[in-house]
Amino acid sequence: MRLFLFSLLIATSAPADNIQLATGKYLSGWVTEFRNDSFVIATSADKSTTIPATQVAGIDFTGGSTRAHVVTREQKAFSGVIWLYTRGAFNFQDANGETTRLPMAKVAIIRFGDTPPAPAGAPPAPPVAKPATTEKIKLIARGDRVDIDKHLVRGKVTIVDFYADWCGPCRQVAPILERYVRSDGDLVLRKIDIVNWGTAVTQQHQVRSVPFIRIYDRTGKLVEQFTGFNELKFQRAIQKAKG
Repeated sequence: MRLFLFSLLIATSAPADNIQLATGKYLSGWVTEFRNDSFVIATSADKSTTIPATQVAGIDFTGGSTRAHVVTREQKAFSGVIWLYTRGAFNFQDANGETTRLPMAKVAIIRFGDTPPAPAGAPPAPPVAKPATTEKIKLIARGDRVDIDKHLVRGKVTIVDFYADWCGPCRQVAPILERYVRSDGDLVLRKIDIVNWGTAVTQQHQVRSVPFIRIYDRTGKLVEQFTGFNELKFQRAIQKAKG
């Protein structure tokens, strides 16, 4: 993939694409894709930016040329080499070595590097699954009703902490819960601020005192709940939830 090549070439100090903006300024980076009349440009190994073609005056591709896979607006697909973009067109050399100017207006997608877009007429490729990111600690309600089940993290033990800012014991318990969660990859913490007595969330979950803690196992089943905090009882509940 071109982003991988970008990382590799940075390590060897190879030059990047030279991108001239319409303002006259220059941007150094690697053009990875042209889509929706915009260029996607990797500016570092893990960062990219999208710039409309109307804001790009020209691009001199690194090394004098770069591999390109093109899909036109008529859904024709072909590959070749592009070495320059200027005046709204790409200087393109096809697999037979023939050179032509490819107007931007005729292009749907260009992917630079080794991965071509889907062939013309082919069904869209399934999206690549991205690793799920889970916030370890998250506030999910502040006085309002909340469906806790929607915030449980399957495969993890979820601790739900009902608290209030004005509650002294809550302020003492909070850092203890957070310490456990940050040091244990199997735990996540979901916090609910009741705000005051009589709010919708206290009535919904029948909260009569805080801190009030619920612990759910990896399948989302409630395994323990208690008012106040006893660390030994808490540890036993966590082990039960891990199962």
